[in-house]
Amino acid sequence: MNIQQHSLTAAAALAIVAVGWTLFQGRADRPKLSLPRPVAITRLAPVAVPPTARDILDSGALLDLRAAQETQLRALDATWARDSTAIQAQLDAATADFSRFMDEKRGRGRTSVQEVQRRSAGISELSTALRERRQIHAEAAAAILTHWQRTRLGEVTKTVAAGGQR
Repeated sequence: MNIQQHSLTAAAALAIVAVGWTLFQGRADRPKLSLPRPVAITRLAPVAVPPTARDILDSGALLDLRAAQETQLRALDATWARDSTAIQAQLDAATADFSRFMDEKRGRGRTSVQEVQRRSAGISELSTALRERRQIHAEAAAAILTHWQRTRLGEVTKTVAAGGQR
């Protein structure tokens, strides 16, 4: 083999390698760059709302409630209605105040995120307090039921949440 043939063979080999490498790069599955999503932006699954004494009383036929249980649940429901009314009124007032604030700012221009967060903090605190009190109330209502009734209530609640009953 003379020098010309040797150079031509080397050039052809390099060309084949270059073409193969280029084609391979086009087909290679490259991992996509994924940035971690901020927790505040991701949507959380809705939390199941625990049934109140009123919800349990409304499901009384399905749960085969005894008279003593119905009496206890009615008393608990009256207490819940009295206790939750005050905090619900405060929450409604805070929500209306925040809505007025946002309407004003929409009409006049922009506002800072910090100001919006500061103004909505009261709503968040009241919502948290109401949710915690409802949880305590729901646990007290569930404690009145037997194990079978609590299990049955869980089944009924799942059916209603999934759209099984209207």
